[in-house]
Amino acid sequence: MSARCGVCGGHGYVIDKLKKEVKMECCECSVTWVTDSKTCPKCKKPNGFAVDGVYAQCYAEHFKSS
Repeated sequence: MSARCGVCGGHGYVIDKLKKEVKMECCECSVTWVTDSKTCPKCKKPNGFAVDGVYAQCYAEHFKSS
């Protein structure tokens, strides 16, 4: 599974977040596909993206003001 379009190889962006997957759409040809969500390195939950990164809640907790 990939963040790149299987038809033209263009970059995709997230159009919908599912439980453990994300629905992507190609910026070049508008093809849609479903790919696995990567997991958050902190909490190990799906982060809602097709690339590695911190889950939004973990990010907010880590960077909130004290």
